[in-house]
Amino acid sequence: MKLRNSAIWLRRIIFLQGIYYFLTAVWPLVNLDSFIAVTGAKTDIWLVKTVAALIVAISVTLLASTCTPRVSKEICILAILTSLSLIIIDAYYSLNGTISAIYLMDAAPEIAFAIGAFLWFPET
Repeated sequence: MKLRNSAIWLRRIIFLQGIYYFLTAVWPLVNLDSFIAVTGAKTDIWLVKTVAALIVAISVTLLASTCTPRVSKEICILAILTSLSLIIIDAYYSLNGTISAIYLMDAAPEIAFAIGAFLWFPET
């Protein structure tokens, strides 16, 4: 019973992470001007679009994984490491003034995703 509930909760966390990543990553691809208005000026637009495209790829992979009864360990590792990477990048570069402090707002959902995926990490 515990394993089944764990699998359900893990799928929910991964699904929410996938939706969050998709929406936030598509934003600069669809409307770069509004993205820049909120997040601050950018010097390398190609880099913004590259990161967005990579996060879209991760989001689609996470979402596709939730169509199966169980989320694999590999997908869970991808979810956790992506969250941790974005937390570190957001915190480090926001706190040293390289990027806008608005990026620190991204840390809260990232922490929740990482903790959720870690708590319900697949046992088998």
